[in-house]
This record gives sequence, C-alpha cells and structure tokens, in this order.
Amino acid sequence: MQNKLISIILPVYNGENTICQAIESVLNQSYQNFQLIIVDDGSQDSTSEKCKNYLENHQVSYYKLKNGGVSKARNFGIKKAKGEYITFIDSDDLYDKFFLETMTMSIQKGYDLVTSGYQNFEKNNKVFLPNIKNFQSKAEYIQLLQNKYLFNQIWNKIYSTEIIRKNKIKFDENLSIAEDWNFNLDYLNYSKSYTTCNRPLYHYRISNNGLGFKYRKDAGEIKLMLLDKMKNAFFPIEEENSYIHNSYIKQYYAYFSNIMDKRNTDTFKQKKEKIHYIIHSTPFAERINKCKNSSLQNKVLLIPLQKKNLTLTLFLAKMANMYDKIQKKRNFGI
Repeated sequence: MQNKLISIILPVYNGENTICQAIESVLNQSYQNFQLIIVDDGSQDSTSEKCKNYLENHQVSYYKLKNGGVSKARNFGIKKAKGEYITFIDSDDLYDKFFLETMTMSIQKGYDLVTSGYQNFEKNNKVFLPNIKNFQSKAEYIQLLQNKYLFNQIWNKIYSTEIIRKNKIKFDENLSIAEDWNFNLDYLNYSKSYTTCNRPLYHYRISNNGLGFKYRKDAGEIKLMLLDKMKNAFFPIEEENSYIHNSYIKQYYAYFSNIMDKRNTDTFKQKKEKIHYIIHSTPFAERINKCKNSSLQNKVLLIPLQKKNLTLTLFLAKMANMYDKIQKKRNFGI
C-alpha cells in the first residue's frame, strides 16, 4: 500500500499561530509516501519563515503567491500535485495519525471518492461520523452526508488526481463561500464509485474567525445557485425531489435571515425591500412553486413563501436566525 504517492495541499494565509501544528500532523502520519504542498496566499506575518523551516524534508514544498484567495491557492496546489491521489488540509486543522493510511486503504479498494468523519477541537469535541453503510445513488450519498454535515467539505475526503485532471475540475475562484461544496459536486459528477470511512480522522479547529463562520452578504445567492446545480445534476426526477424541496425552503429562510443580520449594514427598509424583490422574482417562483409539503414543519415554512406573505416570512426568518445560532452553539461551540 505504501507505494501510492499522496499529494496533500495545504493553503495558508497569515497562519503563524497554527501552521506548524498542521504541518507536524502531516509529517507524523503512519503512511509516509506523501508530498506536502504548502501554498502561501500572500501571508504578511511570520508564516513564510515557519514553513521554510520544513524545507529540508524532501517531501515538503513551499510556494508563495500574491494574495488571491483560498481557491486560487488550492488550484495552484493541484497543478503541482504528483500523487495518484489528492487530499487537503487547512492551516489551522490537524490530521489524525492514521488519516492517510486509512483513507488510502479505502480508495485503493476501487473507489473514486472517500469521505471520513471528523472531530471538532478547541471550542468543543463534537464528533461527526457518516455512520452509513448503504446508498443506492449519488443523490442518496449527498443527502445522507449533508444531513450529517459531511458532504460540503473537502478536507475530510480523498480524490483521484486522474479524475480531477481529466475532467479539468478546479475550485471556482469567483466564489466567496461554498467553493468546497461546488468542487465536490463537480467531482462527484464524474465519479463512478464512492464510500465513507466511519472514523473521525480529521480534526477541525473551531474559530469564530474561520472562513466558514464569517459573514458573507452574497451567501444566500451562492448557496441557492449551488442547490440548483445539485438538483439538476443529481435529483432530476421531480417526484423524488423532496430533499431538494426542503433544502430550498430552508435555504430561503437562511437567505432572508442573512439579509436581516445585524452585520449587514443596509437599513431596515433596504433589507425589507430586498426580500420583497426576491419573493416576487422569477427564480423564486420557479423554485418555491414546485415545492411540496413533505412534513408539518415544512408546510408551516412553505405557505408564507408561496403566498408571498412578507410579514410572516420576516418573522420566520428571525426565528430561523435564532435556530441557526442554537445549532452553531450545539455543533461548533460558537
């Protein structure tokens, strides 16, 4: 098994406080046939000096780019990859000692994609595991993993370099959020076989300043666009789209909650006008009018949207915001 070279892509920006821990977790892997590609996205702190201390190790390479975002850094890393498989790690996270060994063992059984569980650390120690054995389709694979917060990430997965390069799959450098989710949708579209590993092999550092928790004004539009992409690629039969219908309903409330967020500097009038415009738009009608009431909860949420009741929609969006905060506190300790 040790003859398969694994390329590990580690993007970093101003990561002087955590980058050494991340690198050490790679160097201490039980599986040692790897190439670590560190891509510095224009750091202005001591990240560069810390990374260069590891260059005596022939397995480690370091590149410094002008600041262009994490997607550009990862795309650069893919170009430099020499391994048969590619995986990722973020600069503030850690690998379990057996991450590479276990994931490589799984993908070498003939799978194109393997997804592992992960564990939070620093804020809390919550574990997220696939805990699923059977899935009949890509749609079911996505649904089951998304329900367990395990599909949209890239760092808990291992990929075939050949599939990535043959199909010219890359990170969309124009996305400010959910670029991992987009990458996984593109990759899975070309995958023939996929599985899970029911172990928390990745250790995810919870930080209030992490990219996944920063406020993005355009988050709603991007996530709805990716839901459209996911539906068109993997959920083509309308009668089987209850999961997508529920996702659209919940995502619109998340979208409106994002608009009403206090970090949005628009006036209350501007926020209200934007939501009014959205619920009277053609894309909104095309998505929401097709949705069905698959549960009492979704019926309560769907009716105000379909009737375009702005007052009740705003109230429920506020409730959605409170619920989201409770979920983040429960799952991520923030």
